[in-house]
Parts: sequence; C-alpha cells; structure tokens
Amino acid sequence: LYWRKPVQSLDAEAIRDALLSVSGSLNRKMYGPPVPVRPDVHGQIVVGEDKTEGDNKMPVEVSLQGEEFRRSIYIQVRRSRPLAMLHAFDAPVMEVNCERRQSSTVATQSLMLMNSAFVLDQASRFAARIESEAGPDPARQVVLAWQLAYCRPPRPEESRDALTFLAGQSARFAETAGPTAGGSPKGKGASPESEALASLCQVLLSSNEFLYLD
Repeated sequence: LYWRKPVQSLDAEAIRDALLSVSGSLNRKMYGPPVPVRPDVHGQIVVGEDKTEGDNKMPVEVSLQGEEFRRSIYIQVRRSRPLAMLHAFDAPVMEVNCERRQSSTVATQSLMLMNSAFVLDQASRFAARIESEAGPDPARQVVLAWQLAYCRPPRPEESRDALTFLAGQSARFAETAGPTAGGSPKGKGASPESEALASLCQVLLSSNEFLYLD
C-alpha cells in the first residue's frame, strides 16, 4: 500500500531545523531561555534581540553567540511577532486554539526560500561546509551535496546537470566580479566558484525532495 501514501510536507519547525543541520550550523544546546525575535529592516520577524537606534528606529545587530541557530522549539513565540520563516510554512497560529496543523503549498513559501536572508545565509554555510569536506573538486562537491541534502548519491543526469550549472554560474559570477575599466577589481568577497556552489546549495534546499517526505 505504500504507493498510495500521499506525499507529506515537513512541518515548519522541521524545515528550519533541517536547513540548520545540513548547513552544519545547528546549535544542539538543550534547555535554557527562549531565543528572542525582532522585526528586521523589511518588517519581517527574524531571530534576534530587539534593539533599535536613531529616529527611524533602525534595528541594531546584536550577536547572539550562536543562540540564533538553536532548534526551532527554543524560538520565542509571540502572538504579535510570528517568526517569518515558520509562519510561511504553516506554523500554528497562536491567536486562536489550534486543534490541527494546516498544510499548504503557496507562492509565498517559494519566495521565502528564494529571498530570505536566513535561507541565503544557510546556503552559503552549506557551500562552505562542502568546500571544507570535499575540497575544490566540483564532482566530489556535488556528490557530498546530494548526500547531505537528500541522503543519497546523485543520479548520473543530476550530477551532469549540477556540474553544468556550477560551470555556468562560476562564469557569470567571474564576469560580474571582473576588473573595471581602470584595471581594479569590482569587489572583494567569495570566489566565483564559492558563489556558484552556494547557488546550487540554495536550489537543493528549496527543492521538493528536501521539503517533502515521499
């Protein structure tokens, strides 16, 4: 009867925890006070200490010493400030009694995975982990990425497509970061290869195979 079982999406908290685990940044500390939440410059609720400065009340970045990467069960729950990452993936609404968790598939979830600073940061951390453990060889990086994200090796066509994607993205990033007319570089930061790998990691973390149990 397994072929009749419907595909099951991960709960909001499990998605966030899985992102942290795969990227290698999950803080497994147990117990203690909740991790605070605050609005960011865009008005979204994110993990962080709520401190502002100036007349326009801009949020101040305060280091949480790794506490921001704790499991979602330790994130502060405030009815007026639902964490954007969890709220997008149907975390229970706290204004009313919640007898059953809802499950939806909507465009805002894809937008969160594409544009969220949290997801982009985890994709970069995932890429850094792969570079550290697999070295500079793109083929080995692809294999490790699939093993960490999907717990399986990539199929031949997936490996071929991933390597093509990495080569194309690296060329685009190299062109963007190339020297200006005066001969000086446009900017300093991650290498084109690292940026391309981070792009691939974001694709993997946003895929149905990562978000659903089949």
